[in-house]
Amino acid sequence: MTVQDIYKKSKAWIFEKPSSSIYDDYIVDIINKVLAEIFEENNMCRMFNNLPPLTSIPQVSTTSDDLDKLGIMLEYQLDVIPKGIDSNFLMDDDLSKMSKYDVEYNNARVAHQKLISKEKLDAYTTPANV
Repeated sequence: MTVQDIYKKSKAWIFEKPSSSIYDDYIVDIINKVLAEIFEENNMCRMFNNLPPLTSIPQVSTTSDDLDKLGIMLEYQLDVIPKGIDSNFLMDDDLSKMSKYDVEYNNARVAHQKLISKEKLDAYTTPANV
């Protein structure tokens, strides 16, 4: 999914028209903030699925950037990231709505967390594999 796809989903969830440009100036910076927040969780999900962890926090520069190519797991693209974006969008508009999306964002983060064994974690993080 591209940043634009996720942005479209985020706007729909807060009942913002697809043509609305109110958040256009902020979407790249906000999604980069969310990507930093979920970095470790996304890595655990990658390792759970036998994929190597990312070595640095992915960042986007345009709305055409593809999060698949950056190594962001699909469940984070479909659920967690849009909710994180929405909680940031609503921060100065409506605190009760912002609170609702902040809770949904954090609940989605917990719901998609994966646990892996210490042995599996060590296999990915030992100096020979890093």
